[in-house]
Amino acid sequence: MRPSVDQATVERSLDASIKDVAAYGIMVGLGETYLSACALHLGASNVVIGILGSVPLFVGACLQPLAANLVDRTGTRRRWYLSGAALQALTWVPILAALVLPSPLDLWVLIGSVILYFGGVHFASPPWNSTMGDLVPPEIRGRYFGRRTATMIVTTGLSTAVAGLALHFYKEGGQETLGFGLVFAAALVARILSVSYLARMADPPYHRTAEDAFTFWQFLRQLPRSNFAKFVFFVAALNFAAHVSGVYFIVYFLRELRFTYWEFMISQFVLVLSQIPALYFWGPVADRYGTRKVMVATGLGVALLPILFLASRSPVWVWFLQAWAGVFWSGFNLSASNFLLDAVSPPKRARCTAYFNLIVGIAILAAGMIGSAVVGRLPRHYSVAGFDFTLFSGFWMLLVVSFLLRVLALCFFLPRIREVRDVPRASVAEMLFRSTPIKSVAEAAVDLITNVWRRNGNGEKEP
Repeated sequence: MRPSVDQATVERSLDASIKDVAAYGIMVGLGETYLSACALHLGASNVVIGILGSVPLFVGACLQPLAANLVDRTGTRRRWYLSGAALQALTWVPILAALVLPSPLDLWVLIGSVILYFGGVHFASPPWNSTMGDLVPPEIRGRYFGRRTATMIVTTGLSTAVAGLALHFYKEGGQETLGFGLVFAAALVARILSVSYLARMADPPYHRTAEDAFTFWQFLRQLPRSNFAKFVFFVAALNFAAHVSGVYFIVYFLRELRFTYWEFMISQFVLVLSQIPALYFWGPVADRYGTRKVMVATGLGVALLPILFLASRSPVWVWFLQAWAGVFWSGFNLSASNFLLDAVSPPKRARCTAYFNLIVGIAILAAGMIGSAVVGRLPRHYSVAGFDFTLFSGFWMLLVVSFLLRVLALCFFLPRIREVRDVPRASVAEMLFRSTPIKSVAEAAVDLITNVWRRNGNGEKEP
């Protein structure tokens, strides 16, 4: 049962949440998107980039069980997600300081600040997810979170473009450090605004029983028979497969393909903006047909992505694949988030969210460390069955490995996961056929062919 909160309070809270995420998206576009680029500017190696892409997420995930315990002990959630959000805002101060510090202190401060940055938002995640699960009615979750995420995508995309243009012109003028300073300072202001809207949300009454508390090890022991645990390990396996190569794409774009900040900005811009129509499509589809079917459809698109990068090094092809990634990853993440809310009762949401993100964080850390250990050592020349071939980059072999791991994750876990809501019986293909213009186009084509078939040689319809 959802805690009792009057409708007006719910509507105000959901409106505040939309405004919060709009400002949060500005911060992400101006700042978070360019953290790795800033590290490269400061002279970071591939190993440092791997650390930035994995260790902060892991440390943040480790903080989530602590947040869940604090929610259980205090019976309140608002103070904890506000604390995490405020911490994240404050981390932009040492990030700005890192820009003017001498080497190698600058990189150490940047790494430490990014760890705190993700630590803050991860600490806020369990109490925030638990609160939103109570505030958003189940029947509109797909549409509401689709709209909310689309709002973030618009502001992230626009601010990504602004930051990319600023960095491009400041670099051309020999003032790249100043460019980073200005966009990161603006990111700090945006996050402060975001926290102010977050503070306007209601904190519904939180109720739990002794049965709702369980340890991490108890959660792991449920894997053989728990549908939710299988879902958690599926998402972790897919993230592991993705992050083996994913954290090095920025290095690949900027160092190996030699993208300018202008070209890199476009790649990030299309990645972000392609998610808007995708979310407005996947949200209602998940509401009607269930989140599992959407995970199947989007998981296939996600699995194909790395192997497609081998087809061309053209910036236009890269931009197309970034749009592909936006469409399928946005749908997958939306369906995974809603599956968590559907599968877990309200008193267990904070703890299950914490354990979910901890396992995913461990997978991301392992993937980042493995990737950083091998990315610079992978050969370009191979001989298979008497055929010799040379790859453009050793990174390409990491893309092949990522593709194979993604396919394995889909084939092993998805058949073992069942839908938790009552939804219409339909195959994935049927779901897509019914949910896209393909259906109306196909019906029109059938009508046209039928009419032509029935016409006689005089142009008259047969009776």
